[in-house]
Amino acid sequence: MNHKFFPAQQGSVLFLTLIVLSVLTVVVIHGMRTMQVTTAGATMFRNGIQAERLALSGIRLAQVLLYQDMVADRDNDQAVDTLLEDWARFPDTQNFVIPEITIGEIELEIVDEQGKFPINRLVDVQGDEDDVARTLVTLVSTMLRATDLGQEEARNLASYVVWGLKDWMDRDGQMSLPAELQDGQRVDVEELEECRNAPLSDVTEIRLVLELLGIAVDLVDFLYNGDRNTTPGLKDLVSVVHTDGVNINTAHPLILQALARDVEEDVVLPLAMAMDVYRRDAWNRDQLTRSDWYRALATEGSAFVTFPDTVTTSAWFAVRATGTVGAISRTGWAILHRNEQPALSQFIPKSVSVAQVQF
Repeated sequence: MNHKFFPAQQGSVLFLTLIVLSVLTVVVIHGMRTMQVTTAGATMFRNGIQAERLALSGIRLAQVLLYQDMVADRDNDQAVDTLLEDWARFPDTQNFVIPEITIGEIELEIVDEQGKFPINRLVDVQGDEDDVARTLVTLVSTMLRATDLGQEEARNLASYVVWGLKDWMDRDGQMSLPAELQDGQRVDVEELEECRNAPLSDVTEIRLVLELLGIAVDLVDFLYNGDRNTTPGLKDLVSVVHTDGVNINTAHPLILQALARDVEEDVVLPLAMAMDVYRRDAWNRDQLTRSDWYRALATEGSAFVTFPDTVTTSAWFAVRATGTVGAISRTGWAILHRNEQPALSQFIPKSVSVAQVQF
């Protein structure tokens, strides 16, 4: 039987059909968009986990590099750590084949903590505290010469900073800056009443002390972060790790200048720069095992200068490992301690242990 629809009925059916199609289109588009967002979120979450694992792998890779360096030193019967070794040149390694990574990239930086100044020795009762303070004052004042401060003003401010750091760490429970350093300084005594009264646990405390001492904001930033182009900051020059001595083969020229004794002040920096050039030359690699290798330099002051409390080997290293997968990156920091005592048959983690790690 044939059903005939009036024109009005045909129009209503078409209208209802269009409404249904519109609703279905919106639902499908929303579903597809939700699926895309969910997929993208899951991908980012997966990439984040993989990036963190790559960063951890970078820390493990640093352990391997330091372990192999220790083994090579034993095989060659010479213990030395320099900026020419694979751990310091990564990824331009010579004796280590970097495994291929297919899911992402690893960026790795290994820094010798014994190439930095051990700031916690300021409160080391077993050492010469005055000599340690003198070294740090020289370091800070040399940094400040890169600013608009005069030589005397830079020296006074450096002395103020060093005594402030020392009083922050000592166990007397209060600030006790010398009277000649307190004059003209803006110290908030109420804020300094609660000092740490213990060695620093992290270099970030240095910035806190600088701010509490009332130093100008721009100088605080410069002293802590340095100038990216010329002068490193205290966060890169000092270490809270209590080491036996500063490695003369890896220390920054500014630290070498501060450590130098028995030589005129005006020749120390050129000497330190000449030492830096010498120790980076592969032809001089074998000479760096000697603690007085700088005597071979044809530079003014090299025959008389001395560097007390310095070494040519290192046991503490800082690692910064960044894993990247897609657009996601994760960075991990670790402090590694290399133990020279375990037999070579022991596992790597026992020879190069992770003392601290954070993301």
